[in-house]
Amino acid sequence: MCFSSAVFSAVQVKHDGDLILDLTVPEPVEVIYTSSDSAVGEQICNVTQHSLQCKAEYTHRTSLRYPELTLRDVMYSDSGRYTIRNTEYKEDIRVYAVSVTDMRSFNIFVILVLVLKVTFVSGHYTMAKLNQSATLNCTSRCSGLMEWIQPRNKHVTVAWCNQTSCRSEEGYEVSHDRYLKDDLSLTITKADYSKRTWYTCQCGGTDVCHVTLRIEPVEYTRRMNPGEPLYLDLPITENVKVTFNKRGDPGSQSPVPVCTVDGRMVHCDSEYKSRASLKSSLTLNEVKKSDIGVYTVQDTDNDEVIATYHVTGETLFIVNVQVISGCQYA
Repeated sequence: MCFSSAVFSAVQVKHDGDLILDLTVPEPVEVIYTSSDSAVGEQICNVTQHSLQCKAEYTHRTSLRYPELTLRDVMYSDSGRYTIRNTEYKEDIRVYAVSVTDMRSFNIFVILVLVLKVTFVSGHYTMAKLNQSATLNCTSRCSGLMEWIQPRNKHVTVAWCNQTSCRSEEGYEVSHDRYLKDDLSLTITKADYSKRTWYTCQCGGTDVCHVTLRIEPVEYTRRMNPGEPLYLDLPITENVKVTFNKRGDPGSQSPVPVCTVDGRMVHCDSEYKSRASLKSSLTLNEVKKSDIGVYTVQDTDNDEVIATYHVTGETLFIVNVQVISGCQYA
């Protein structure tokens, strides 16, 4: 689910019960706790879709089953305000005002209050094939101005309609006939990595749909002779890290760090430093038998796997490349 602005929830929890915090967005977030008698908050947890890191005093009481973060065995001292904040854009997504009570029977009341007005919209993602058209579906009655915007790109408008006509930026299409029939869907004519982001459809300035565009996995195969360089393509602009699992050990050992790429800067582990270079791709020179295994390219900004390279070889090396889409937020 996605929300048009910070959502405030008043929650009453029984002493020794569980407090469940809905993280609501796919991006990395931090949880900030402000006690009832303090105006200063403190960060208690960092959360991604796949990891949870909390302060020592919370570690044994917290668990993550995305998108829900659970704080168990709440105490009176846990009363206060819990803020869910997007760490990349420093945006408050949701605020919980928590009151811990000793009532024998109780109900949890959640009051959704937006800064200006109550607005709740559905959110999902569309998986697209690379370089093919994709449709971001949205159905809602709209008698006024309809706009598709990119909230992560300074709220740029890519398409809009009113009762008389529609217009769109290059690479995007909307249908006036469908708009008049309450179909507000946006078509991306050629989905590529630059268009992966979160899109919002608004009617008269009010959010009605949130859709994230992702790219379907793409697989490549290429043949290499021993001693040739291995090229690891980096199709996104975010910071990435490359890790390696030796062949025969998938999942049985921790991945070995190979390199991290920050913009045009590359930092590699000592074992790879002399053989690695960065141009249009990350290059590992003079591939040898000990290099056989699985290389993973991961978007560190959004905690998404971008590409997995399965390197095998006998007399010749066969390189199977699987590119897995992540979330790029423009």
